[in-house]
Amino acid sequence: MCEDVDKAIRLTVQKNLTTMKDDCAKILKSIDDAHDLDARRRKENNARAVKGWAFTFVGWCVASVLAYVALCETFAFGPVTATVKNHLLPFARQRDHDVLEATLEAFLPDVDSTTGLMKKRWLGVPHGGAYAMLLLAAVLGFVEYVKRATWKFEPTMTKRDAKRMAGYRAYVQELGKVREELYREYFKGLSADRD
Repeated sequence: MCEDVDKAIRLTVQKNLTTMKDDCAKILKSIDDAHDLDARRRKENNARAVKGWAFTFVGWCVASVLAYVALCETFAFGPVTATVKNHLLPFARQRDHDVLEATLEAFLPDVDSTTGLMKKRWLGVPHGGAYAMLLLAAVLGFVEYVKRATWKFEPTMTKRDAKRMAGYRAYVQELGKVREELYREYFKGLSADRD
């Protein structure tokens, strides 16, 4: 009976040492997988940031063009054109504000010198500026939507988490060394028992 108990203890010890080896390997693999996942997420986040900045730049460009078209359309509106020609341009000329004068004249619609009527803008399409503004607003909305979807980052490990994982790794590796020592001592004990 003592022999059966001794045999059961040896089998349990051997099984536990083997299980300890397997568990240590699983833990080390999990830590490596976590580091690999973190590295992939960081790389993806960097790519997302570059794309996000590109969409932000495109959004700024579209918004600038939209503002320009809106100003052109505003200056083409009859009362605004009259106000600019009768009040703002003479004011700019009196004060020698050449930049203001040139800017105001640039936004005013061109006038046909023979008929005295405004030339048609936007390739002769009636209300073409409004259509252009509608199209640009839709493009801007789409760019903003894509930009917001692009800027969503995956969570990554903090430095503290990475340091903690490195500590776990070192601890498990030490346990692996302890397990090897225990395994050697176990087999030394077995061979001493047989002698």
